[in-house]
Amino acid sequence: SSRWPWFFAILVGVAGVVLSLSMWNVRRTAESRALAEEFRMTSDNLAALAAQEIQTFMNVLVSIGQLHNLSDQLSEKDFNEFVTKGMVYPQQVLRGFGFAQRMDDFVRAVLETGDEAEATRKFSIVERAEGGQFRPAARKEFYFPLTYQFPTNALDVPYGFDFGSGGESSDAILRMAAGGQMVFGGRVGRSGPDAFYIFAPILYSMINGVEIPAPGALVGFSVGIFEPDRIMAGVKQAGMDRGVRVELVSSEAGETPPAPLVQERFIPIADQLWTIRCTAGPEYYATHGRHRPTMVLMIGLGLTALLTAGRISFSGIRP
Repeated sequence: SSRWPWFFAILVGVAGVVLSLSMWNVRRTAESRALAEEFRMTSDNLAALAAQEIQTFMNVLVSIGQLHNLSDQLSEKDFNEFVTKGMVYPQQVLRGFGFAQRMDDFVRAVLETGDEAEATRKFSIVERAEGGQFRPAARKEFYFPLTYQFPTNALDVPYGFDFGSGGESSDAILRMAAGGQMVFGGRVGRSGPDAFYIFAPILYSMINGVEIPAPGALVGFSVGIFEPDRIMAGVKQAGMDRGVRVELVSSEAGETPPAPLVQERFIPIADQLWTIRCTAGPEYYATHGRHRPTMVLMIGLGLTALLTAGRISFSGIRP
């Protein structure tokens, strides 16, 4: 008969532990779902902010293509003054931009050797050479030289650089001419953070009274430098305030690194598909974790210990 008090005491203890663990698991599941939902809402807001910044960059790059016609009507000095004083917002968004113009070999010969070249500053179409230098471009039927950039050396290539001289930029021009869409033109040659050329086409639907089939004739394009870290700087700061790391990742970045809370959203940029990735960092858990499941477990185990001890005392059990 002396075994029954022990049996009931152990039963109370086991039941209390099981009940405490069950309540802890239920509470932990509920807290995890709430945390995941809160993270999803935060990620949605940050992704929307990032998409807005990216769309603004692309819209401004397309809009400055309208200056292409204006550049033929103003002197270089007047055009620079117009850009400096009248295009403050595009300068803030793009930081630097330029125009490349389609040019045939006959026009090149006139500009490089004719009277026009002597009357104005020397114009020479160049291409990349080994060692980061530039050399006169090889002769061919058509070129896409840089005819303007602001500010000076903003695009990391000299005046007259032929974007169609080969490599990624040349392939991008072919895609742009065929589809009439904005394209990535390859990595910028300078060292440092990731930076990519983006080309926004300047298309004419009619030339000399002749209608051109869609998408139109590619007469040139505006050039900007897409720097993910710079464009995402404000979004990253907003994410850090919430304990969330925000990244803009290219399709070449590989698989998503494992993390308890991570969300990705695809976003088209020019002719590529990129990813806005939001990852919860330690600060997020420290700020948003409520620790209620642990409190429930500790309280449950504490009550179980008290009840078990009380049962033992009430039964008069002695060692």
